[in-house]
This record gives sequence, structure tokens and C-alpha cells, in this order.
Amino acid sequence: PNDPLYSQQTNITQANIDDVWNEYTTGDGSQIVAILDTGVDYTHPDLEANIWINQAELNGVAGYDDDGNGYVDDIRGWDFINLDNAPLDDNMHGTHVAGIAGAVGNNGIGIAGAAWNVKLMPIKVFQSSGQGNSTNIAAGVEYANSNGATVINMSFGSYAESFTMKAALENAYSTAVLVAAAGNNGVCIGPGPGCAPFYPAAYSFIVGVEDAAGYSNYDQDGPIFSGYSNLLNYEVKAPGTGIISTVPNGGYRTLTGTSMSSPLVAGGIAL
Repeated sequence: PNDPLYSQQTNITQANIDDVWNEYTTGDGSQIVAILDTGVDYTHPDLEANIWINQAELNGVAGYDDDGNGYVDDIRGWDFINLDNAPLDDNMHGTHVAGIAGAVGNNGIGIAGAAWNVKLMPIKVFQSSGQGNSTNIAAGVEYANSNGATVINMSFGSYAESFTMKAALENAYSTAVLVAAAGNNGVCIGPGPGCAPFYPAAYSFIVGVEDAAGYSNYDQDGPIFSGYSNLLNYEVKAPGTGIISTVPNGGYRTLTGTSMSSPLVAGGIAL
């Protein structure tokens, strides 16, 4: 691609996503990747063309819930923190995650996402501080599911399990591939001393994504076997160290974390 920062995107080549571009597809716009995060700067020049648009609301009556989904004028997703239709990113995390999954490729600016042509659905479920709660996350999952998301990326997690969130995820699993970060504390999933599962990545029906680096939480018995009766595990590894991507106000920055590994897998699944 002719994106000027592509030479710095070692995560793409390490994951062989460039081979998929060459041999199969760069994305056909049919996949909707929900970004459950701190919001997304959907005005970013490298993201704008790939932002999901709710056509019923775009072409509907202002101030009216044209599609009857319970959210008024949700043209580009929903903000569950401020309860409005502008899920913009006031942190940076969500915009960075979105760019890894689906920044516009071969457009002569910035970077190329794993999928060049994809629909990114911004769903803000975290405050500017990065704090959030399971009730808002569950509502965000339900929104993504009911509005057609085919992949849901969750670059977050907790060692505390929420059954409200789990129920929403189980429901969404019927129509979407769920992807989540394994966490950044170097903790084994277990069972065993010093181990703890990180949710939602640990659930068997969610693709849990580690980084190969030492900071990452990890599955000590591998991606297939589980010592837990409910089969908790993490399934894949993807590059998450020193990853360049989009940040609000048209910028780019390098960040490290399984938060960066997860959207590379989500974008790959979209392909």
C-alpha cells in the first residue's frame, strides 16, 4: 500500500496479513467491526471513510428513532457514557484500536488497517480515564449485536467476572465473532497458584488474544487444552508491542499492549 507509515507496521507482516491482501482480499466493506472502547475519532482522515453509518438514521428525521432500535439519531454508533449519538474518543485508546483493525488502506495517508475496506462501528463504553462498568459494556455488546456487527473487538478486561456482560456476549456469539485482549500483567490463565483468568478473553467462545512479549497474560497449557471445567483459555497470539496507529485529531502514535494485538486479529477475521 502507498500509506507512508506502512513501513513501520511490522505487525502486518509478522501476522502475514500482507499475504492475505496479495492472494485473497483487502476487504470488501461487508464486515462490520464494533469497537467497544473509549470511543473513536470518526473524523480522522484515515478512518472516516470506513466508519459504519446507520443509513436509516442518516436519511431519517432528526430527533426521531427512525429504525426503532431505542437510540435516537445514532448515525455513527452510540456513547453509553454520555448517553448521546457522538461516540467520540476523549482518551486515545479507542481510536488507536480502530486504526489497527480498519484504517483506510492505500489512500496515500498514514497507515493501512488489517482490513482496508471495512465498517468500523464506534461504541463508547469507557470514560476518558479508561474506566468503565459491566452494565455499560453489556449494553454496548447488545447494541453491536442488534445493529449488525459481525466482529466485536474488546481491548479491555477484568479479573472479576460479570454475569450481566457474559449473558450479553453469549447472545452476541450467535451472530458475531468475539475478540478480546488477554491483558498486560504477565499472569497465567490457570488453574494454578498465581494464575487468574482475564475476562472476557478467557471465555471459550471468545477469541482471547495474547502478545508474544513477556508483559502479556498467557495460557500456560496452550490454546487447545484447558484445565478448567468450563474450558477457559486464550486462543491466539498477535503482535502488540510498539504498534503504530491512529489517534484523535488526525494523529498517529505508537502504543504497546494486548489492546493492540486484539484489533489486528479482529481485522484479520473481518478479512
